[in-house]
Amino acid sequence: MRILELSLLNMRSNTNQLISTGTIFATALGPELLHSLMKASFLAILLLLLMFSFGTLAAHAAPYVELMQVPNGGIQPQAAIDSAGTVHLVYYKGDAKNGNLFYVKRGKDDTDFSKPLQVNSIEGSATSNGCISGGQMAIGKNGDIFVTWNASGSVPDRDHVVFFSRLVGDHSSFEKQRDLLNQPLFMDGGGSVAADENGNVYVFWHAWEDGKSEEDGRVFVAHSQDDGKTFLPARAIDNPPRGTCACCSMKSMLDAGGELRVLYRAAKHGTERDTVLLSSTNGGKSFQSKVMQSWKGNSCPMTMFSFSSVGKNTLAAWETPGKVNVSSVSGSKQLPRIEAGKSSKYPTIALNRDGDVLLSWVEKEAWNKAGQACWQTFDAKGKSGSKIMSKNGIDVWSFTAALPRPNGSFLLLY
Repeated sequence: MRILELSLLNMRSNTNQLISTGTIFATALGPELLHSLMKASFLAILLLLLMFSFGTLAAHAAPYVELMQVPNGGIQPQAAIDSAGTVHLVYYKGDAKNGNLFYVKRGKDDTDFSKPLQVNSIEGSATSNGCISGGQMAIGKNGDIFVTWNASGSVPDRDHVVFFSRLVGDHSSFEKQRDLLNQPLFMDGGGSVAADENGNVYVFWHAWEDGKSEEDGRVFVAHSQDDGKTFLPARAIDNPPRGTCACCSMKSMLDAGGELRVLYRAAKHGTERDTVLLSSTNGGKSFQSKVMQSWKGNSCPMTMFSFSSVGKNTLAAWETPGKVNVSSVSGSKQLPRIEAGKSSKYPTIALNRDGDVLLSWVEKEAWNKAGQACWQTFDAKGKSGSKIMSKNGIDVWSFTAALPRPNGSFLLLY
């Protein structure tokens, strides 16, 4: 108790000393100078508060999203952006059953896209029916472009074909398209392609032996080590096998750390239509399998997937009944799982330099019926940065493509 009393006395004494010192200081300055100092201090504090407020608002402001229509009346945009800010785009045009794929690009300072180059050398050998079987694109060494797609109904034996072409050299025209399947396998659903700066090109698809079904489907890869000039024999990479959902597409990517990833939908027992992630850290020699989310269903839901990566931080997007989902699959910045949309299909995502996410999807679209584009931004913690936006006018058999720009904004192609 004595110690407490002494402490209180010391505090009272110190307070009295401070008051006395302040009084002497104020008297010495005089009322006018003291008023000026108080006014200056108030303004300084106000300025600091304003700077803090604006800084906080800027830090949490939703990034700008620019909408851009696919040029030349094209649909089904597949897009990528390189380190220089150039947008590379593959799109579909023509009859839904027998059409063509085209490639264009647009530099950071360009006002329009380049003149389109036709990807497929066999006229009408691509298809857009169902949104699943169209072209997928990857950028490789020296800006080389690689495209894979399913054959249209006009191609003989179309269910036993995986088409591939590349834009290399002077980038003036695509090479003659090739079939990479070269096996007695029934191919269904959309394939995918990934590439890196070291000349590696990976083409993925799922298929099963003739006479069997999707329950017996496997995921295959054909690997090239010379920029797609030649490919090693294709081999199955899904272990354990879980079947492959017949009418769903796939998505693949290589991140900055060289990890190779593939998303596909399983069809185990014909009912377990789980979203499955395959990952490889050794250049595709072996893959690890992980179920991202389960889905029970007796029929194929016709879904697609999306990846986006900045450095070693990678996000994946997929569908569940009526919803689109986003989750981290690698990196130190783990984004909480996001679920969005209503009656949503065909998700695409973009991750920018600040960790913000643009999630886009399509609603009100059905078989041979046009829909509307929807999108929403989220910050690095998964908190929505904007309300859900929408735009009518998504063509039949089409969807969106989302891209991050070097300045932190987003581009949404539709």
